[in-house]
Amino acid sequence: MKVFFISDTHFDHKNIIAYTNRPFPDVETMNQKLIDRWNETVAEGDLVYFLGDFCMRPKQNAKRFRRLLNGSIILIKGNHDGKASIYLEAGFLEVHKRLVIEHPERNDVKILLTHRAQPNPGADIALNIHGHIHDSILSGENYTGRYFNVSVENIGYRPVELRRLLELAGI
Repeated sequence: MKVFFISDTHFDHKNIIAYTNRPFPDVETMNQKLIDRWNETVAEGDLVYFLGDFCMRPKQNAKRFRRLLNGSIILIKGNHDGKASIYLEAGFLEVHKRLVIEHPERNDVKILLTHRAQPNPGADIALNIHGHIHDSILSGENYTGRYFNVSVENIGYRPVELRRLLELAGI
């Protein structure tokens, strides 16, 4: 089983194309390309941590889009996500506001999963994997070195594997 990360697909959000300058002519094309790239990358037995902002109108759309995606999904809620129960009913494994996981080979290395980057996440956190800022860059003295933004605009509109993130972070 491989482990992947992604955030901010914003399925069915027409205006996100203009807001973040996505390379899609319309929302239908965007939805299909995101689904295709996800399924080219993630196999049925894989696990995906989704770090917020899955779709617009989750009551109507969460189950519809979840059914089209390979792998099991754990959701870290974003500012556009609805109630946890909607996602659990749609087939997500778990729903959290934030979650700390361990490095797959070094249990002394803690990784914080959030939708928004957390300033000064703590000395025991080696990496804060987050989304929310799309194609923007973190700045300020509280954000130094221990962050990775997995908004789709930064990762080629497809999930990125944990091992690759750890390699890029030098962990």
